[in-house]
Amino acid sequence: MPLNVIMNLIETAEASPQLLALELDEQGWTYSELLMQINRVASYLRKIGLAEGQVVCQYAERSLEMISGLLGIMVAGGVYCSLNPTDPTDRIQLFLDEVQAKFILLHYVTRKRFPSIDIHVVDLDEILLLINNNADVYVEGDVFTKAKSGSYVICTSGTTGHPKAILHTHESLAASIEAKLFWQFKLYKRYDKVLQVAACSWAMHLLEVFPPLVSGGTLVLLQPGGNLNMAYFCKTIKDKKVSVFTIGSSAARVLADYLTMGPFSTDILKSVRNFCMAGESSKITTLRTLINYLDLKTTRVFIFYGLSECNTAVGHVLSEPSLQLGNISGSVPIGRPLPGYRCVLVNEQGELIDTLLNGKENQGSIHIGGRAIFRGYLNNDQLTRKTLVTLKDNKQYVNTGDLAWFNEQGDLVLAGRLDFQMKIRGQRVEGIEIENTIIEWSPQEVNNCLVVKHSNEDDESLVAYIVSAQTNLDIDSLRSYCQSKLRSFMVPSHFIVLKQLPVNSNGKVDRKQLPRPEVSENQNVDEELPKSKLEKDVYELWRSMLRTDNISRYANCYSLGGSSLSLMKLFNHYQFLLAPAVQLNILDFFAKPTIAEHVKLLSESLNKNATETITLQPLCQTEGE
Repeated sequence: MPLNVIMNLIETAEASPQLLALELDEQGWTYSELLMQINRVASYLRKIGLAEGQVVCQYAERSLEMISGLLGIMVAGGVYCSLNPTDPTDRIQLFLDEVQAKFILLHYVTRKRFPSIDIHVVDLDEILLLINNNADVYVEGDVFTKAKSGSYVICTSGTTGHPKAILHTHESLAASIEAKLFWQFKLYKRYDKVLQVAACSWAMHLLEVFPPLVSGGTLVLLQPGGNLNMAYFCKTIKDKKVSVFTIGSSAARVLADYLTMGPFSTDILKSVRNFCMAGESSKITTLRTLINYLDLKTTRVFIFYGLSECNTAVGHVLSEPSLQLGNISGSVPIGRPLPGYRCVLVNEQGELIDTLLNGKENQGSIHIGGRAIFRGYLNNDQLTRKTLVTLKDNKQYVNTGDLAWFNEQGDLVLAGRLDFQMKIRGQRVEGIEIENTIIEWSPQEVNNCLVVKHSNEDDESLVAYIVSAQTNLDIDSLRSYCQSKLRSFMVPSHFIVLKQLPVNSNGKVDRKQLPRPEVSENQNVDEELPKSKLEKDVYELWRSMLRTDNISRYANCYSLGGSSLSLMKLFNHYQFLLAPAVQLNILDFFAKPTIAEHVKLLSESLNKNATETITLQPLCQTEGE
């Protein structure tokens, strides 16, 4: 019988009401408490007029309330759409326009940040704190989760310059969860502690939430920004005895970098039974570092691949021998289709590539089919028809546009893109959306623009090549404009002004001739050298991390070619090397990405900690009776 994730969750809660369902630091809800809160949200939404199939947005930070809102929307028959509170206001407005939501759920953390928009606002805190809510436990007939009806929407970068709203059904959501639960390697089991790592704007967060809750496990949540703070991240894994977690390949590199700062105890990841990496191609050097902290007798390492349109569709387990003594060579495979998925390669002639035709010379575009693929793009039938294609077996497939080839074992190995779409830290990015934003900044000054991805060993970044007759464009103003319109990972790290783009003999842009990004030394020279020891330490960390000299204390990290990953690495070095006894807030450092501001934040935290830890010694002491 096909899985119904909502009904399965309710059955789990009714069978084990006192089992711990959610955990966040010192907070926790049992399955009984979670079910009560889900019902409160669902009852309220139905009471205020939510109709089956309507999109309901949620604008919430990582919290217990975030989970109750997500599940309450689905139980009430709504289509869940999560908005990331870190996204710019203009971006939030674009998403709301795209999905045409009539309701939005907020909680106390995000209430003040939400823009003033004409939409029915629902306060999660008020609902969940109501004592006499009269929300009885739902029975099967009350749960509005028909297989073909919508379950959730994820918004991603679009080719037209506007976001795409990817609509999944309850059937496709259930099939995605089934694929992991019923895989031969048994990823999840009862009593597992599963860490929720992905941002709420990623489809992956749903694949982290449901498996433990339908199988009787515990979902472990992180504080807002906790997925970026490696000290807190590792402490949570160790203290909560996390047994399963998934991390993007880019974040895995940051984790590996943090662990090499040690010495750390090799048991820091001892509790982990299944270590999963997803997103871009996994780096062998990252894996070699991380396996030093995994007990390979009890821990399995998995590589996963998928898109928002089909979720996690392909997987590969790295057996213990392949992890030993550098036996991994070349590209790490992404594996084979998970249960219920179909995965084929199609060459330029539209023909299927047989698995026996292995080797890089037999590349093809990955096409993914099965019950778990999405229903379509919301309000965009034309794009749906372009992406959902019917092959010779008369079945529908998602044309991913990703290239791959079969190795000798029959596993898929990624080989790049068929087009110029890019992936940055696990997220697909359409260059045209960024290019249009840059042109919109000043159409009179920007004649044309091309955005490409630049990669090196440690990181990847976006580079914007701007065609303009003006050689002195206000790049700081342009960067600020992009930050107000685009998600953080979509803002280019480098802006290079050209009189014209290089072209080849066919008149097309010759990408190989584009100049490589370099930080201009003259632009970043500081008149004053660092003074205090703390300032010198921070300055040296920036020089080392960004691989450049003569950095201004007031230069923005992004203007120096840095990225969010650079800031994560800097923060982890601060926490481990400069302030090991102080709990720093990583979001503060992201909000003020300059040397001067970072020194100020560190100094204030260190001084505050010193004041708080002063203890008064009594002049004399007498013993009581």
